[in-house]
Amino acid sequence: MKKLMSIMLTLTVVAFMASCSEDDNGTDPNTNEEKTYYPMTNGDTWIYNYVGLDQSEQPKDGTETSDTVTITGAEMYMGQEATIFEMSSSDGSSRTTHMYKDGKKLFASVMYILPGGDDLGVFGDLPIFPDTDTWVLLADPDQSKWDLLSIPIEDYSLDYSGVTITVDGDFSYSVEKGSKAEWVIGGSKTNVQEYKVIYKFDGTFSLAWPIEKVITLTNHYWFAEGIGLVKRQLDPETFDILSFPIEIDGNKSEIDSYNVTEE
Repeated sequence: MKKLMSIMLTLTVVAFMASCSEDDNGTDPNTNEEKTYYPMTNGDTWIYNYVGLDQSEQPKDGTETSDTVTITGAEMYMGQEATIFEMSSSDGSSRTTHMYKDGKKLFASVMYILPGGDDLGVFGDLPIFPDTDTWVLLADPDQSKWDLLSIPIEDYSLDYSGVTITVDGDFSYSVEKGSKAEWVIGGSKTNVQEYKVIYKFDGTFSLAWPIEKVITLTNHYWFAEGIGLVKRQLDPETFDILSFPIEIDGNKSEIDSYNVTEE
């Protein structure tokens, strides 16, 4: 289920525009044409190869799946006319997510930008997930970084390796616009925009006394002009809590094939 959240997350963090300036996004400064990095036409389909990653970013045996995502229509969802994305995996699991556009901005259900993976380690045991669904801003070409939400963690008892640790702090979600590059996809050069979702804990872990700690996880997303998502990677991380070593493995999804309508 956590892996599915990660896959759906890759379908929601979106780079829309490539028309502002050559320094900002590498396009011809003499044109104002908007170029879509995420097609959203009914029937569009993407197939991704998913795999877990160890601490050396090498594939983990037995974690491979093939995941198909298809736009199946639109419906009213949380007060908005939203596009429906259906995801099915070769492991038999499935999930639905929603998105909508407002001018140059893209909004998505917060339930599908949750940190996901095969092993979130201690993060998966903390109350870092929202209680209710809501819309969050996931793409805005006029910003380079923005906050999504922050979840307070107060006097939470975490059992780890037989030891009870008290956790206090905040777990935040934010988005950063990354670099733009030209990739060769299907034999053709294509502009690709990177976006990053940052998950951050800032607080204390207490046993006999509180120890301040800042922990971050980073999910990278690369969107190709006219195609949509072509690669996503959650970086593996290693850190310690009160001398306990913690490893959080990563994962990635890469495009295998797609069938989209030109917009």
